[in-house]
Amino acid sequence: MVTRGLWNLHINVCLPCVTGKWFRYCHSQARTSSPGEKATFQKIKQLQEERNTDDWEEVPFPSPPHSKTNGIIPSVFRIELAEVDEASDLSLECLLQKADRPLERFLKLTFEKQTEPIVSDDLKINIDMPTPLNELQYRLFTDFIFQWRLYVDDHTLWQYPSTLLNTLVIGVLRLAAWDLEVTHESLDSRVELPINFRSVSGWESTETDMFWYHGFLVVVCDTLDTNSSATVAALRVQQKARLILVSSRHVQFVELSPESIMSSEVLPLVVNTSAEQCSPGFRALTHVLSSSCWKKSLAHREKWGINSPPEIFDMMLRALRPRDILSFCKSSLAVEYWYYTSLPQLGEFRVWHFDSSVPCCGHLDTMDAAVYCTLCYVWKHTKCIGLACTPPGHQYICPNCHKSKNRQSLAPGGINATSRRKRRGPGCRVRVAGRHKTLKLRLSLPTDLRPERRLLGNRDPASPLFIDYAIRFGGAFSGLAYGLVEDLCQTQDS
Repeated sequence: MVTRGLWNLHINVCLPCVTGKWFRYCHSQARTSSPGEKATFQKIKQLQEERNTDDWEEVPFPSPPHSKTNGIIPSVFRIELAEVDEASDLSLECLLQKADRPLERFLKLTFEKQTEPIVSDDLKINIDMPTPLNELQYRLFTDFIFQWRLYVDDHTLWQYPSTLLNTLVIGVLRLAAWDLEVTHESLDSRVELPINFRSVSGWESTETDMFWYHGFLVVVCDTLDTNSSATVAALRVQQKARLILVSSRHVQFVELSPESIMSSEVLPLVVNTSAEQCSPGFRALTHVLSSSCWKKSLAHREKWGINSPPEIFDMMLRALRPRDILSFCKSSLAVEYWYYTSLPQLGEFRVWHFDSSVPCCGHLDTMDAAVYCTLCYVWKHTKCIGLACTPPGHQYICPNCHKSKNRQSLAPGGINATSRRKRRGPGCRVRVAGRHKTLKLRLSLPTDLRPERRLLGNRDPASPLFIDYAIRFGGAFSGLAYGLVEDLCQTQDS
């Protein structure tokens, strides 16, 4: 009997500073069996006896199981292969008595930590007013979590330290810093859709849990539920720096100096609803990496030897290739300011409706009469929410945060259970070359390139769905591809 499953194999390497390699094997046409069935152990023993890795694919980290839990926490057993190999009758009862249950142990510790209160500290991040770029970043974040939800939902892969954790952290940081390339795709697109349990991220990751990124020292942590994480990170760094602490669920900002350690509150970064609405942690991370809200802008101190008109300056920067403009942005304060106050790499693309940034009405005007929630960092006009004036010190908490709707936990299968039965949102309403469009996430290849269309022939014509933009990290596909469709709301209004 052949069992499909999704087999992850780890081969240890007896070398210092080398953790070994991961391989995976999948038989796509065979049935799937659960870990508790006898067929599973028979397949394990068969693979062990064959000792043939020619059919195994090397991957950077184990792949998630292809299963639908419907919100039910799956059972995960870890058994030494030697015990399976030595078992004569493959008695499930005998083997399961010796099995380790890493997911149950991990969840027990996780849920205990999530009940601890998250308190504010003395470092305050001043959130700037949202920009068109922020609206795109928020959209891309929710779509990124949705596309890679099978990996995010599998908590057995998030155990610290984890190559997967570092890879997803790099992806989130790139979105927050707009450290990416936007390519204009056509029918011969190189994107790999749909994103599923077979997909593997191709962008480069870091092998360490501490690295510099856009002037900040990023520290990947096991957990950030208590303030002890900031103290541990400070002891590891032992120098003056601004730190971004990131775990699988939270983000925190720390400022180190010889005199003190200042830390912000711990903000939710990835929760069960992160594929549907942007989290407070990512909103704050976006403002930290793409504005001067945490550090004073020094652009006024930069002097160029040649003064050029703003129009010429804008044309020069837009003519550069994506990677060149990113490098220029990191070396020039004036270019950095231009980069984050425009929509680089998108030409005549303009965002005109801001459902994620200003959900009260979607309009980015009269922001001088607006206030943001100090818990979820969502902006709203005082007129829209019925406030006569701006609260003193902008201390406003929205009704959703009063009910703790935005501070949910991250449970195994939680993102998939929350979002997989729902249609993706209406998309981002934009103007391209003066025409109203909606930017929508593409979940599969363009219509003419889908394999199933070849079987139907011309009997069932379908409307063409193209990919107009693809998001890449250092040339590697991020899993995010978008198409432009006619803005139905604008058409109806007309």
